[in-house]
Amino acid sequence: MRQISSPFRHGYWAYNRQYIARLAIRLPDMAKVSERRAHDGVVALVERMLELQERLAAKGEVHDEERRQIEREIERTDREIDALVYDLYGLTQEERAMVEESI
Repeated sequence: MRQISSPFRHGYWAYNRQYIARLAIRLPDMAKVSERRAHDGVVALVERMLELQERLAAKGEVHDEERRQIEREIERTDREIDALVYDLYGLTQEERAMVEESI
Protein backbone atom coordinates (compact mmCIF):
# COMPACT_ATOMS: atom_id res chain seq x y z
CA MET A 1 0.00 0.00 0.00
CA ARG A 2 2.86 2.34 0.80
CA GLN A 3 4.26 1.86 -2.69
CA ILE A 4 1.09 3.11 -4.38
CA SER A 5 -0.59 5.37 -1.80
CA SER A 6 0.07 8.94 -0.68
CA PRO A 7 1.49 9.65 2.78
CA PHE A 8 -0.01 12.24 5.11
CA ARG A 9 1.44 13.88 8.19
CA HIS A 10 1.85 11.88 11.38
CA GLY A 11 2.37 8.58 9.57
CA TYR A 12 -1.08 8.25 8.00
CA TRP A 13 -1.65 6.93 4.48
CA ALA A 14 -4.41 7.51 1.94
CA TYR A 15 -6.69 4.48 1.62
CA ASN A 16 -9.03 5.82 -1.05
CA ARG A 17 -10.77 3.69 -3.66
CA GLN A 18 -8.19 4.65 -6.29
CA TYR A 19 -5.47 2.99 -4.21
CA ILE A 20 -7.44 0.03 -2.88
CA ALA A 21 -8.58 -0.87 -6.42
CA ARG A 22 -4.95 -1.38 -7.43
CA LEU A 23 -4.26 -4.02 -4.77
CA ALA A 24 -4.07 -7.66 -5.82
CA ILE A 25 -6.99 -8.83 -3.72
CA ARG A 26 -8.20 -12.25 -4.79
CA LEU A 27 -11.85 -13.00 -4.16
CA PRO A 28 -12.71 -16.69 -3.92
CA ASP A 29 -15.09 -18.23 -6.42
CA MET A 30 -17.80 -19.37 -4.01
CA ALA A 31 -19.24 -21.69 -6.68
CA LYS A 32 -16.11 -23.84 -6.34
CA VAL A 33 -16.28 -26.11 -3.31
CA SER A 34 -12.53 -25.96 -2.64
CA GLU A 35 -12.46 -22.17 -2.67
CA ARG A 36 -15.58 -21.95 -0.51
CA ARG A 37 -13.92 -24.29 2.02
CA ALA A 38 -10.73 -22.21 1.97
CA HIS A 39 -12.78 -19.04 2.50
CA ASP A 40 -14.69 -20.61 5.38
CA GLY A 41 -11.40 -21.80 6.88
CA VAL A 42 -9.93 -18.30 6.79
CA VAL A 43 -13.09 -16.84 8.31
CA ALA A 44 -13.04 -19.40 11.14
CA LEU A 45 -9.37 -18.72 11.84
CA VAL A 46 -9.89 -14.96 11.85
CA GLU A 47 -12.78 -15.36 14.29
CA ARG A 48 -10.50 -17.52 16.45
CA MET A 49 -7.78 -14.86 16.26
CA LEU A 50 -10.20 -12.16 17.39
CA GLU A 51 -11.27 -14.31 20.34
CA LEU A 52 -7.64 -14.95 21.30
CA GLN A 53 -6.79 -11.25 21.05
CA GLU A 54 -9.72 -10.44 23.36
CA ARG A 55 -8.51 -13.04 25.86
CA LEU A 56 -5.00 -11.62 25.70
CA ALA A 57 -6.23 -8.06 26.22
CA ALA A 58 -8.26 -9.23 29.22
CA LYS A 59 -5.03 -10.49 30.83
CA GLY A 60 -3.80 -6.90 31.03
CA GLU A 61 -0.27 -6.80 32.40
CA VAL A 62 -0.46 -10.28 33.94
CA HIS A 63 2.37 -12.44 32.59
CA ASP A 64 1.57 -16.01 33.56
CA GLU A 65 1.38 -19.43 31.91
CA GLU A 66 -2.13 -18.74 30.60
CA ARG A 67 -0.86 -15.61 28.83
CA ARG A 68 2.01 -17.55 27.27
CA GLN A 69 -0.45 -20.22 26.10
CA ILE A 70 -2.68 -17.59 24.49
CA GLU A 71 0.34 -16.02 22.79
CA ARG A 72 1.40 -19.42 21.40
CA GLU A 73 -2.15 -20.00 20.09
CA ILE A 74 -2.09 -16.56 18.44
CA GLU A 75 1.21 -17.39 16.71
CA ARG A 76 -0.09 -20.79 15.57
CA THR A 77 -3.36 -19.29 14.29
CA ASP A 78 -1.45 -16.56 12.46
CA ARG A 79 0.69 -19.17 10.68
CA GLU A 80 -2.44 -21.13 9.71
CA ILE A 81 -4.06 -18.00 8.26
CA ASP A 82 -0.89 -17.22 6.33
CA ALA A 83 -0.74 -20.75 4.91
CA LEU A 84 -4.37 -20.63 3.74
CA VAL A 85 -3.89 -17.22 2.11
CA TYR A 86 -0.71 -18.42 0.40
CA ASP A 87 -2.67 -21.40 -0.91
CA LEU A 88 -5.48 -19.16 -2.19
CA TYR A 89 -2.96 -17.09 -4.13
CA GLY A 90 -1.14 -20.21 -5.32
CA LEU A 91 2.22 -19.08 -3.98
CA THR A 92 5.20 -21.37 -4.38
CA GLN A 93 7.54 -22.11 -1.48
CA GLU A 94 10.00 -19.57 -2.89
CA GLU A 95 7.30 -16.89 -3.09
CA ARG A 96 6.16 -17.70 0.44
CA ALA A 97 9.74 -17.29 1.65
CA MET A 98 9.97 -13.90 -0.09
CA VAL A 99 6.77 -12.74 1.61
CA GLU A 100 7.97 -13.95 5.00
CA GLU A 101 11.33 -12.20 4.56
CA SER A 102 9.62 -8.92 3.64
CA ILE A 103 7.59 -8.73 6.87
